Amino acid sequence: MIPHRGRRLAAWLLTAALGVGLGTGLFAPASAAGDEPVSADRVVIVGVPGLLWGDVASGLAPALNQLAADAALGNMTVRAARSRTCILDGWATLGAGNRARYPAPIEEAEENLPPLTAEEAQRMAVLAGCGQQEQVALAGLTDVSQTVARIAEDEGTRSFGAEPGALGATVTCSTAIGRSSAVAVSGDGSEVTVLDELPVAASERAAALSACPLTVITVPNLIGSVPTVSLSGRESPSELPPEGGPGPLAELVGRPRPVALTAMDTTIAQVRATVADLPGDTLLLIAGLSEKGVSRAQLHPLLAVHPDLPPGYLTSSSTGRAPYVQLIDVAPTALRALGLENPGTMVGSVMRWHAPTTGLDAAVRDLRDLNRAAVAHSGLTRPFFWTLVGLAAALIAGFALARLRPPASRERRVRLERVVSVSALALAAVPAATHLANLTSWWRSPNREAALGLAVVGCVVLLVVLALLLGGRIGPLRRRVPTRWSWAGPALVLLVATALILGLDVVLGSPMELNSLLGYNAIVAGRFVGLGNLSFGLFAVCSLLATAVLVRGSTRRVLIGIAAVGLVAVVVVGAAGLGRDFGGVLALVPAFLVLGFLATGIRLSVRRLVSIAAVTALAVSTFALLDFLRDADDRTHLGRFVAQIIDGQAWAVIARKAQANLDVLTGSPVTWLIPIFAVAGWLMLRRGEQLREFLAAEPRWRAGLFAAMISVAIGAAINDSGVAIPAIAACVVVPVLIWISLRWRPSEDVPTAESVRDTPSLTVDAARPRVSVNSREPTG
Repeated sequence: MIPHRGRRLAAWLLTAALGVGLGTGLFAPASAAGDEPVSADRVVIVGVPGLLWGDVASGLAPALNQLAADAALGNMTVRAARSRTCILDGWATLGAGNRARYPAPIEEAEENLPPLTAEEAQRMAVLAGCGQQEQVALAGLTDVSQTVARIAEDEGTRSFGAEPGALGATVTCSTAIGRSSAVAVSGDGSEVTVLDELPVAASERAAALSACPLTVITVPNLIGSVPTVSLSGRESPSELPPEGGPGPLAELVGRPRPVALTAMDTTIAQVRATVADLPGDTLLLIAGLSEKGVSRAQLHPLLAVHPDLPPGYLTSSSTGRAPYVQLIDVAPTALRALGLENPGTMVGSVMRWHAPTTGLDAAVRDLRDLNRAAVAHSGLTRPFFWTLVGLAAALIAGFALARLRPPASRERRVRLERVVSVSALALAAVPAATHLANLTSWWRSPNREAALGLAVVGCVVLLVVLALLLGGRIGPLRRRVPTRWSWAGPALVLLVATALILGLDVVLGSPMELNSLLGYNAIVAGRFVGLGNLSFGLFAVCSLLATAVLVRGSTRRVLIGIAAVGLVAVVVVGAAGLGRDFGGVLALVPAFLVLGFLATGIRLSVRRLVSIAAVTALAVSTFALLDFLRDADDRTHLGRFVAQIIDGQAWAVIARKAQANLDVLTGSPVTWLIPIFAVAGWLMLRRGEQLREFLAAEPRWRAGLFAAMISVAIGAAINDSGVAIPAIAACVVVPVLIWISLRWRPSEDVPTAESVRDTPSLTVDAARPRVSVNSREPTG
């Protein structure tokens, strides 16, 4: 392993480095928003389906460009109750302040179809992707109330507990210009005036925009402004126009983008000019509220203009990260500006000004770059997971060959074991390497896949060399580390390095986690800052194993060391200004408590297990209550969940997470890692295998593995990533165990299996009902 002084240094380094989070995160604000929300006499929301940052900077929309120069800017995710948001999904979600969707499937374009005539392509493009909803929005939306009722009854909408039209029901008096926008405000008890289009006369526009405190406007000009594609015919929903023609959408399909932008810009110029002449203060919001046609999901502009709102970036507590905001934040922002309270069904937060920009051109360039990274990441995660499955299978195949059919020649056998063991270190380094790779800005490369692959491979090589160097296998430290201990050095270095990389990234605001292959994506909108579920599993197992092995000395010193690392780790995971991971606290606290018991020889009685559960509940309640006591606009999902419990909305959240957990189990490539690593466990724990002897001889490793298993098992049960948490965590733990299985050799300085088989630290009090931990086998 590592000399005594080195172990002490590593243990204190792990604690001290992560300990920065104690001061910076426990009572830090959930977001860094600087100003209070603005107040207004009226709010005007302009929804532009398909609006992108490139349109703002194109030079083809001067009115929009000038408005953006005077506006606070947000990079908005439009995620609704489906993975790609279409126009009616967008308006329903905006009005609900929660994720909702129009009850009709999105038909994808088929590939490799024979060429069609221009007329056929134009007609078929009407029904491709978001085309069905666009047809309904432009021509078939004759009964808005019935449409809102259908949206409310949709299973996807109900799973989020959304109330379509809640914005209009709260304001009570609204004007909707364009029938699709009426979906956002046609709630129970609302009074809505619906106009088919923006009035041409200035006086009529002023009357329309000032009639009610809230006006919502659809600007559909960009719909269909991309080249048509060959699509197969689709069956249209009942609300589509009758057969005989493709309907009004066909007039927009294939329209040159410059023409569409000019028409859109004219409308925005008219709205802004009218708003400027109205008495009092107006909050004007321009939102790219959905995708269009067959375009893929991406981030869209949100522009906010108000007399008290200087140019700059926006954020909200629902994202906790500037310049990101969500479509579900628009309704709470409008209500706050009008001095109204949010309904309990709204889960979005009020948008706030965060920081000034350095000019519109630089701001748009940065916002486009963030969108480029998110889009690139969303297309690479699934191929990466399949690659990870393949690498794991190859490693286990090599290990099986070394164990079940080793070469007859000793030289070839040693060479094979060396290759497999170094390969195991390489696989264990992959999770940390995927984070480090984000420091390279790979998404800016013309060949993003190759750039990311090279970055990850380079970081893997760097971490493996570092592990071998600091672990005493190569370089100047080789002579200073006793041979009988050097077997564990590289493995411990990787465990500590992974925990430090993940922990410090969280303390610094998660710059590497966002858009990393094992991280989260702003388009998906599950998380924007803090510790993701997969990273939590990695952080937990690495922290627990490193702590179990490195913290040594008297019983008192071991307890203090485990308590110190555990406290810091829990704060890093759960604090509102850091990890913001509610489920992580539930999983990490009992794991560290169990580790403390096992590492110090304290028996795990039923009473102590109950105490562990009580302490866990207290820790989780403390984090959640502290967050709940914040202002409602500043709460993270922890505090909002407490509010949902009080309001009776929590069951919808629990049911949705349970369904997501099941979806991961049945539909994710990561699930295949479980049987692959199960085979590895069987190979390593067969009778006569060295790992079996190692676990019997090393109670600290045994305790750390058991605590890690507890942590990922609880994490899998309560987080919506499900089995992906233990599967990804096993990508570090199982390769580390393979390294140990191939490199560990019993020595006279290491206790034999017989001498520790009955160690009290790993048995339950015989006088009480008990569970024997001795029989537990590590599964990763």
